[in-house]
Formats: sequence, structure tokens, C-alpha cells
Amino acid sequence: MARDAAFAATVRRWEDNLSDYDDPYHDPKARLRLQAHFPVLVAKRNFNREMAAAERCWNSITFWRALSMVLVAGILTYAAFQSGLFAL
Repeated sequence: MARDAAFAATVRRWEDNLSDYDDPYHDPKARLRLQAHFPVLVAKRNFNREMAAAERCWNSITFWRALSMVLVAGILTYAAFQSGLFAL
């Protein structure tokens, strides 16, 4: 950027244009407006709670048994249609 003045000017223009997006994180009123319009962007997420829910599913024998039964039923249905048992 030290050698390319045009590129440096472009970067400065981008920095100026995007500097307003940092305001809602410092101004409480702007943060409330942002939260009213885009609640997903501002909502505080509890990563530990989300991971606990994922771990419960991952470590659940009921989940894996149900998944395996659905897969076996799908494979048997596919095999039945491929063998001509159910002619369409």
C-alpha cells in the first residue's frame, strides 16, 4: 500500500464506508435499533448450552437406534424395488 496510492485510497474509502457498522456495538441506542430490526445478529448465544444439546443427541443410544432403523428400512425398500418385488 505504501507504493500504490490508488490502492491505498481505495482501502481508506472502504474503511470510511464501513466504519459506521461498528457504531451499534458502542452506542446502546443504536444497538437496540439493530436488535429490533435484526435480532439474530445481536442475540447473545450460549455456546455451552448449544454444545450440550448436540452432545446429548450425539451420545443418545435412542437417536442412533432410530437412525439405524430408518436406514435399514430405506435399504430394504430400495432392495425390494430394485429386485422387482414392487413392480411400478
